[in-house]
Amino acid sequence: MKSALAIGIVAVLLLSLYSCNNKKNVLGYVDPFIGTDAHGHTFPGATTPNGMIQLSPSNDFKNWDWCSGYHYSDSIIKGFAHTHVSGTGLAGLGDILVTGTTGEPKLKPGTESDPDEGYRSRFNHDNESASPGYYQVYLMDYDVNVELSASPRVGFHRYTFPAGNSNIIIDPQHAIRESVVGTRLAIVGSNRIEGIKHSIGESGDRNTYFVAEFSRPFDKAGVGLGGIIEEDKREIEGRDARAFASFETEANERIEVKVALSFVNLEGARKNFEAEASNKNFDQALADAQKMWLEKINKIEVSGPEEIRRIFYTGTYHSFIAPNLISDVDGKYFLNGEVYQTDYPQYSTYSTWDTFRALHPLLNIIDQETNAMFVNSLVSRKTVSDIQQPLWELAGFDNMCMPGYSTTPVIADAIIKDVEGIIDAEGALQAMIEASVNQEKSSPNYGGNGLEYYTSIGYVPAEIATSVSSTLEDAYYDWCIAMAAKKLGEMEVYEEYMQRAKTFVNVFNKEEKYFWPKKINGEWLEIDWNSWEGLIRNYISGNVWGYSTFVPHGVHSLIELQGGPEKFTEWLDKIVNDTSQIEGAMHVDISGFIGKYGHGDEPSQQFPYLYVYAGKPWRTQEIVRKVMLDFYNDTPSGMINNEDCGQMSAWYMFSAMGFYPACPGDGQYIIGSPYVENATINLESGKRFGISVKNLSKTNKYIKSVSLNGQSLDRAYILHEEIMNGGRLDFVMDDQPNKKWASQQSNLPDINNDDKVKDVSPFSFGTQPPFETDDLSGIFYGSVDVSLKSNTMGARIYYTLDDSEPNENSRLHTEPVSINRTSTLQARAFSELPESVIFSKKYYKTYTAGSPDTRVKIASVISPDERYGAADGTGLIDGKFGTYTFSDGWSGWNGNDMEVVIDLGKSRNVSSVSIGYMISDQGWIFPPKQVIAEGSKTNSEFRALGQMELPAMDGPTSNTILRPILNVSPKQVRYIKIKLINTGILPEWHGAAGQKSWMFIDEILIN
Repeated sequence: MKSALAIGIVAVLLLSLYSCNNKKNVLGYVDPFIGTDAHGHTFPGATTPNGMIQLSPSNDFKNWDWCSGYHYSDSIIKGFAHTHVSGTGLAGLGDILVTGTTGEPKLKPGTESDPDEGYRSRFNHDNESASPGYYQVYLMDYDVNVELSASPRVGFHRYTFPAGNSNIIIDPQHAIRESVVGTRLAIVGSNRIEGIKHSIGESGDRNTYFVAEFSRPFDKAGVGLGGIIEEDKREIEGRDARAFASFETEANERIEVKVALSFVNLEGARKNFEAEASNKNFDQALADAQKMWLEKINKIEVSGPEEIRRIFYTGTYHSFIAPNLISDVDGKYFLNGEVYQTDYPQYSTYSTWDTFRALHPLLNIIDQETNAMFVNSLVSRKTVSDIQQPLWELAGFDNMCMPGYSTTPVIADAIIKDVEGIIDAEGALQAMIEASVNQEKSSPNYGGNGLEYYTSIGYVPAEIATSVSSTLEDAYYDWCIAMAAKKLGEMEVYEEYMQRAKTFVNVFNKEEKYFWPKKINGEWLEIDWNSWEGLIRNYISGNVWGYSTFVPHGVHSLIELQGGPEKFTEWLDKIVNDTSQIEGAMHVDISGFIGKYGHGDEPSQQFPYLYVYAGKPWRTQEIVRKVMLDFYNDTPSGMINNEDCGQMSAWYMFSAMGFYPACPGDGQYIIGSPYVENATINLESGKRFGISVKNLSKTNKYIKSVSLNGQSLDRAYILHEEIMNGGRLDFVMDDQPNKKWASQQSNLPDINNDDKVKDVSPFSFGTQPPFETDDLSGIFYGSVDVSLKSNTMGARIYYTLDDSEPNENSRLHTEPVSINRTSTLQARAFSELPESVIFSKKYYKTYTAGSPDTRVKIASVISPDERYGAADGTGLIDGKFGTYTFSDGWSGWNGNDMEVVIDLGKSRNVSSVSIGYMISDQGWIFPPKQVIAEGSKTNSEFRALGQMELPAMDGPTSNTILRPILNVSPKQVRYIKIKLINTGILPEWHGAAGQKSWMFIDEILIN
């Protein structure tokens, strides 16, 4: 039963919402719990717009759905940490956990199965509430009510205790799937505790500094290590230091704690405290936070059904949570291991691979001042720190978990739309150009970025993971660079990048009618459409359907490639009507299906709007409305998948207003099917852009007519300047499609736009690289002959076998290269065009290559997990090497050892055994602890050949593939038994400590 105290607190809070700044109250429509259930990955706690602090209930990382530290299925709270990610598929942060208890202080957190062992507490949702800038929960185990609020750099706590001994616990050791390698705490004076947390994870190798001040002197305070209080100590240092402050409280006595953070140093935390908390109590902080949120959320006012307003205003709230402030009040900030300082604020948590699509275009309408700060921060990565553009930056560290150079559309769109406040537009252009040629920066999750091929042969080849996705994204990013260059008068850059922007045509398979993985030799890769394995390897998330529509800067080229508007429409219809089943493990980011269109993954989200380009706007109206009705609601499970730092919300907000930026950078918004009765965009200039919708209902999804500023609108798009000039867009809806509206060719988006790609002829930038004329596995027995060829007529190929880089002084390839030992062949082709990229491949000599006289086979095996690898173990000797996509070439054991017996067919002289294994702490994939090799002539009475201890993984590690060799004294054996000892349970430093580790093995090589 909810306590009277908690009810009173919430009532006072709700009343206070109506007195903030005389602005129309909308905070009551915001529900921070939307997205906290299912796979939404949002958090419900207190934060300010784009602040450093996200003060929210936190738990240990249990599985993927606990990326934000909280899931609605929870019934236990560990405490309240000050940093969290919002709606991402990436887990991290969880800095400086604080909570309240009663009785004797405990410095052990306890466990989910036994919370009574420590300071965790049970709770239920009846005694939990949240609104912008505020969170409240009743801790049942301690009869303590907790309230949270925040300023940009300070977390504000208020604990209401019962009579007796009450405690506030500070735990800097808590983290969300990160490794904490050191902590330090100090009790300062009578009411302050300061400390440092050193952690390593998706946010890098960093320190979090904090200052915590209590509203009254504590009666007792202490520190401890390993959950044990060390009496009479006021300072302590170790991997798991914790502190407590105790108070003799009266019934319903409130004690407040203010916690300031800095990622730079302790002095920074003190300065942040002085600037934002020294003369402020909880109620004042809450009022200020509400005022900040009212300003942001009132930027768009909507009316309509209650559910729609809750979804819309909560979407606005989610759109202003990230990116997050990382600089202190003195301008200092921590970035990739160094401290810098600027006179403008610095931000991080850049999930731009998601948010360039709708979030940043939304901000370029409703809050250009804020988006300019984000652009300035991104550009400074080049102009100030010279570390290039981030791929995915969290807390100032580029963990590079996504491919491409996706900050480009964010920066370019702002330049193209004349966003005020961009400090260095020329520096911004240079930053984008440098990102587009940086071959070193690439995602460990997806292998190399392939730019050396992209800029020479005009596509990323299938030999590189997710090649199609990379080609299509890079082509669009290059178009954005071209548009920004044209805006700034850099016409040579414009011409160069417009040429690069058409590379997508090189990977269009005319027979399959999809963008398709193409090998270096120019041949199309074979894909099994009945299995997710091949799709996941070649497309991010396996989304061939979404990526095959991702040509935002050349939709009319895509229509031509498909055979014209009617064929294009049929092709889109085929995708949304495809209900076929696919075998294997589907990627977690594909969800929200309409046929094979998966709205839960960002590469697809322009899909519903493409019918407009073919003159079929009513089909767009049908699908857009279905997405809004089926995949969004106002419950905790109201997101079909990861909210992704505001992208899912921004898609809904645009679509509910009736238009969407299908191609950020072109200044056009494609009209769909509005789902609000009225909307008013309050522009920073003081102007307003209004939207009205007559005959709105669930069934009236079709547009009967549209007018702009009182004039009939016959095109299914509006322009950026038409919004920014202020005005009114009026819709009349119907339950039947109006197939005449906006269906004429002259009314289609960008039909006359010369800056859109319309050429569909394949091309190349340079000499085609060498490739094998025979598709060799990379393993051989005896010797192997390798013949090379280039598709450039008359090209000369030079090669080396000594690991040196080939040039025109190297050996000329005139006949097959004979290789009789494990070697790396490197080759380069030369012609009148620029020289090719280097072909490089390692060929391994091994008995398991399967030549006819060896008859190598698996005699027995402890089968791998059914999700990874053939049950009979043949995946260990099939010549297929694994890649970083996890889905191909690997056999996996979950918590178990591996044992396999290989029959060499006859007795052989064995001198070495090699295994290929992967390391990925993010994927819970650990190296084997030990490799043991035994031999036998009869498949019985095995004798030791040798064993090898492998280095343990003692902290977060980038994805790595290793192939150690175990050398043994030569012995004649027919049967080889290989044992790999699994790490077993994940170690304490790992964010999923206590869970079973994985062991991934691809090939066993025997010589």
